[in-house]
Amino acid sequence: MDMQKKNLGDESRPEFGHANFVRTNPKSARFRVKKFHHIEFWCGNAINSAQRFSFGLGMPIVAKSDLTTGNMVHVSYLLQSGDLNLVFTAPYSPSIGENAIGTTTASIPTFNHCAARSFSASHGFGVRATAIEVDDAESAFNTSISYGAKASSPPMEIGNGVFISEVELYGDVVLRYISFKNSSSNMVFLPSFKDDIRGNSQSGLNSVALANNEESVLLNITEPVYGTERKSQANNISRDNSEGWMYGERCEGNTVQKGGCRGFGKGNFPALFKSIEEYEKTFDP
Repeated sequence: MDMQKKNLGDESRPEFGHANFVRTNPKSARFRVKKFHHIEFWCGNAINSAQRFSFGLGMPIVAKSDLTTGNMVHVSYLLQSGDLNLVFTAPYSPSIGENAIGTTTASIPTFNHCAARSFSASHGFGVRATAIEVDDAESAFNTSISYGAKASSPPMEIGNGVFISEVELYGDVVLRYISFKNSSSNMVFLPSFKDDIRGNSQSGLNSVALANNEESVLLNITEPVYGTERKSQANNISRDNSEGWMYGERCEGNTVQKGGCRGFGKGNFPALFKSIEEYEKTFDP
């Protein structure tokens, strides 16, 4: 036994010991890969999952794609920290997107409504796509197929010179290729995503809802934001009420706008926000 241990640890033998280890890189890549772009999770409730990860990882929700951006098929939220992008996507109810399924209203056009529901039924919450940025998504796709990869979604342009394609990676997970023809674009993430920075410096107020686990008790907390350039939310609330918008209709766990409420909270919210803004001014130097 002692002799075996001595032989296994004998660095004088060329096959043993870190000093004799030589790392080789054949550099056999068939196309240039720049970096990881994002990881997309498929889930049943996008906002709930995004908020949980945001709280746990300390990563803010910075962008979204939903009904407000014209996306009638799915809702997606983006968490971002440096170059790390996490996307949480859930399908809308068929009653909302039944006429749009398979159309280009989806901000991620490779999204498939039936596949997403089947994925959730089989796996629950999980990673759907690992996305990498390449020089040319079409070339990367064609090269991968020529070397035996199985196609998941052919190359397509999704706007602003952004191209996307997908091949099967393992199981129901896909490898997503993304390329940008217009390197000067200032997109926050991908076309059809818009900023969703909450409690930003342009707002005069921060709002948060305190709820129990079952959400049978909801308490709204609204407080001033100090030392920022403020915009009157009283005016915004007045405009929203005059147009008949009501907040609180739920679809797949996400809050959406619903029209035709005929005076929901008429006069109450403007007065509330006005009083808070007046109180906030007392803290100005």
